[in-house]
Amino acid sequence: RRSSDLHERFFGSVPPMNETSTPRAVPRQLRRPLSWPAAATWIMVLPAAVTLLLGSISLGRTSMWTDEADTWINSIQPVSNIFRNTTHVDVMFLPYYLFMHFWLMVSQAMWWMRLPSLLAGAATVAAVVLLARRWLPLFWSVLAGLLLAFNPLFATWTMEARGYTAAALFTVLSMGALVIAIERETKVRWVQYGFASLCMLLFQLTAVFLLVAQVMGVTIAGRRVAWRGMAVTLVCVAIGISPIACSRLRRSRRL
Repeated sequence: RRSSDLHERFFGSVPPMNETSTPRAVPRQLRRPLSWPAAATWIMVLPAAVTLLLGSISLGRTSMWTDEADTWINSIQPVSNIFRNTTHVDVMFLPYYLFMHFWLMVSQAMWWMRLPSLLAGAATVAAVVLLARRWLPLFWSVLAGLLLAFNPLFATWTMEARGYTAAALFTVLSMGALVIAIERETKVRWVQYGFASLCMLLFQLTAVFLLVAQVMGVTIAGRRVAWRGMAVTLVCVAIGISPIACSRLRRSRRL
């Protein structure tokens, strides 16, 4: 009895247990510290992280080459000069030069000038993984992203101060937005598809062949319910890109 009183003084009383009592269940968070959806999310981020790692290795180490020098020379000029120069040289780089004009106001360091290409490249790889995940298992989706990340040409684009990775990003976004717009017939989805497609053409006019391929794919798949929304969206995109396309055509005729 005396030892029991001392135990209660220092350790407190212990509630009695009967034969029918069961121990408390261990919380699920303690049994599974990392759930499979959370692990799958981190695995899907892996290709984009690899892209950032590969691009950051030589982001500010390699010297500037001819096309990058053209980016720097045109971007640091006043906005009026950018419009005039691109009209006479190559109007397709107008959106990129305008963006870089304001980007270089922060710094003109080599790594800072190339950083938008690297970020756009990582976003492109992530978009490819997400798009592939709609049809493929996790392994094949991640593999698709890794194949793009290790592609020598694409890896070069991520290290250059040019707008190629931005064009690639909007190309993947255009395809993804089209898939979502077909599955969910809403005006907002078609607006998103039109915006991504317009930005794609602003950075690379030859990407119009992708729109042709999209139309052919929707036609072959027999998605008649999507024809109307897609037709209206592409007409709006054609109207939006027509000034740049006409300027590019006039310059080609002069040459």
